[in-house]
Amino acid sequence: MTLYVRVKAMSSRKPVIERTSLTIDTQPRNAQDLITYIVRQTVPGDAAAVQNALTSFEDGLFRIFINDNEIEPDLPIVLRDEDEICFLRLTMLAGRIW
Repeated sequence: MTLYVRVKAMSSRKPVIERTSLTIDTQPRNAQDLITYIVRQTVPGDAAAVQNALTSFEDGLFRIFINDNEIEPDLPIVLRDEDEICFLRLTMLAGRIW
């Protein structure tokens, strides 16, 4: 199955990073499986990277959208060929309100 992945930061004025194709062999059951699979494909042999990505997702530092629909951490997901996955990195606000 071929998927397309995009990464976007909320604070960035730049447009969305170009689509990158990713071929997966198995159907992920939930968001955690999807994150684990993608991190292992992009950072091979680094278990710490997988744990860091999972912790960041649980802490709400980024959201995942499949075809513009946000996925929830505990709900099952169904991916189809040529679905678009968007990782949206959120920005923490800092400073004071005047």
